[in-house]
Amino acid sequence: SWINMGKVYMHKGEYYKAESAFKRAMSGQVVLRQDKLEALIWTHNYMGNCYDLLDHRDLALKEYNTVVEMGNNYRGAVDYARKYLKRPFTKEAPGHH
Repeated sequence: SWINMGKVYMHKGEYYKAESAFKRAMSGQVVLRQDKLEALIWTHNYMGNCYDLLDHRDLALKEYNTVVEMGNNYRGAVDYARKYLKRPFTKEAPGHH
């Protein structure tokens, strides 16, 4: 639910609230089951998007690189991360999940 809250905040332009929600989502993830791992992977991507929107490119790159290093391309997560390693995520960017 924290992931969904973060996405809502991001959509509304409330990026600091989104960042907080994504951090809560990550801290709540105990990665034992595959579905938890997949949620965590996408949370890193969303956090990267949030940091790009806050103009914290260095932090965004760290999040996208974490996804690439995890190496699990669940629902195109690694492809998505690589896309935004090349150029920052913007509010107008297509391909929201």
